[in-house]
Amino acid sequence: MSSDRLRSTTTSRTVLYEGTYLSVYKDAIRLPNGQTAVREIVRAPSAVGIVAIDPQGQVVLVRQYREAVRQALIEIPAGIIDTRAGESPLQTAHRELAEETGYRADRIDLLVPAYYFAEGFCDATMELYFARDLAHVERPVEGDATELVEVVLMPFDEAYARNLRGEFPDAKTKLGLMAAKRAMTKAVTSDQ
Repeated sequence: MSSDRLRSTTTSRTVLYEGTYLSVYKDAIRLPNGQTAVREIVRAPSAVGIVAIDPQGQVVLVRQYREAVRQALIEIPAGIIDTRAGESPLQTAHRELAEETGYRADRIDLLVPAYYFAEGFCDATMELYFARDLAHVERPVEGDATELVEVVLMPFDEAYARNLRGEFPDAKTKLGLMAAKRAMTKAVTSDQ
């Protein structure tokens, strides 16, 4: 079935909320079969996540309290792309890695191209990057002062095993660690 046959048409939009980072709309839509429906849509900025491996084979993670789920989570570093400043996703990856962890990477490669992570109601995407050849630097002063994070260094294999056991509940960390394991396995196989 072609996607055009599934496409709906927005007939009206009500702004429910306009915030700093996101907006929420209530859309009335006409479905291809003639029926009408209501959808609540979140418009949000896209972001990047970074799987960073230090020279000792440890993955650089952050522990951060997430108000929405009311708990501290261990995650890969991540952040919103500053499109107002003309920032590219790769530039965001470099900036966020330094701001959140105090590391810079000589090499950052795209690990997972942009994907929707909540497409049922939100238009934001995330790209994941793989950072290697890390060096510790001072965390920039200009970082977000309201974002309190603790750096957690963990052997990659331990993080990967914990991920498989479901100990890291956020999507970017789950996908990032799985994709990094695949990339590292593929690199070892191609070197032989």
